[in-house]
Amino acid sequence: MGDGALGHPALAPYDRICLTAACREPPASLLEQLGTGGRMILPVEHGTRQVLTLIEKRPDGLHRTRLCNVLYVGLQGPFGTPRLPQAPRPALIVTAKSLGAGRRALRRALPEATIKGTGFTAVLAVQADGDPVALAARASSLPGRALGRVVAVVAEVPSARVQMAEAVARVAAGQVRPGESLCVRLHKRGAHGYLEPTPALERAAGDAAWEALRRRDGTPPTIDLVHPDVIIHVEVLGPRSLVGIAPGPAAG
Repeated sequence: MGDGALGHPALAPYDRICLTAACREPPASLLEQLGTGGRMILPVEHGTRQVLTLIEKRPDGLHRTRLCNVLYVGLQGPFGTPRLPQAPRPALIVTAKSLGAGRRALRRALPEATIKGTGFTAVLAVQADGDPVALAARASSLPGRALGRVVAVVAEVPSARVQMAEAVARVAAGQVRPGESLCVRLHKRGAHGYLEPTPALERAAGDAAWEALRRRDGTPPTIDLVHPDVIIHVEVLGPRSLVGIAPGPAAG
């Protein structure tokens, strides 16, 4: 009925998880759903081999044991080994009042862009050459209210807490200038691998961004949930999450 690598967060945590498709690394969504003391068995790819691997989640961390060589079908989707060409990462994710009005507005601002639906209501993906931040500024300068949120996408990761927080930290270190305040906003859609409610995920991502900027600048950055200079958006489109930035109220 969906991507099995996402597990089933509603009933987590689990004592036992069995994955019967080979992957490069255990899906982070399944590791998060494995309870302390739990065990997961799965085939993991090592070069041209697959090794049946036992993972035990102990209080001091994850412990792996290699059991034997095996041969399974490959796991598909964002957590698996790509077998088909992956769709290119969009430069922008745009919410619109309606798909028709949004497309028309974006064509006026970015006539060279390719505009596609995402499968989610009133959410458009824009593919175009150039700096995503500059493209977002052009789209945001349009008069009228056809467009809602315009996010310049700079990273894409599977929809799982660890990868998302790491991506937010990288984006913060690369895009937020010294002295700028920031906050993180997460927008969930579809079937994803996030176990926690949105506010908890935003706090975790915000903590990761704060620490990345503190290490970069040597001073603690400012987290402003009301009037930030920069908003780091996590646009969750089912099993994949697009991380990007947009100016906050203080920047306008």
